[in-house]
Amino acid sequence: DEPGLQPERLRLALAERLPPPAFRAVLATALRRGEVVATPSLAFRDARTPLVAQRRVRLVVRRGERPRVRLVGVPDELTGPLDAGERVGTAVVSRHGDVVARVPVVTREDVPAPSIGDRLSSALPSLWLIGGLAVLAACSLLFALRLRRRTRRRRARGERAGGTEAA
Repeated sequence: DEPGLQPERLRLALAERLPPPAFRAVLATALRRGEVVATPSLAFRDARTPLVAQRRVRLVVRRGERPRVRLVGVPDELTGPLDAGERVGTAVVSRHGDVVARVPVVTREDVPAPSIGDRLSSALPSLWLIGGLAVLAACSLLFALRLRRRTRRRRARGERAGGTEAA
């Protein structure tokens, strides 16, 4: 035997012991460090901020299989102030229903506290609605009072006119 053929024979011998190609395992990356996993809105603002995985998760899976990533404790809306890298939840990686890893979900950038202007501009549409309803109620009240006054005056005139004719 030639020495150069030994690695080839070894490779063939190992290949015979492997499962069929459809069942071969591959290394899959479930999460990458810095990968955006959610973009919640910011309280009192029309903006969103990215939330990222703090570390990478790789695991061995069957070819074509994908690990499941589920977010736990990640809010739909964030209120600042939050520093970049501050933990806001957890990404849970599972395979076949078994938890494989838990990864902190953090803010990618600083989230400042909402300013007074942000809070006012957020509340402004509802303030306009409340103000509009108040004006409408005031106008309706004034109209009802004038209508009542007019009706009373007509009745008073009718009684005076009817009273002088009868006397």
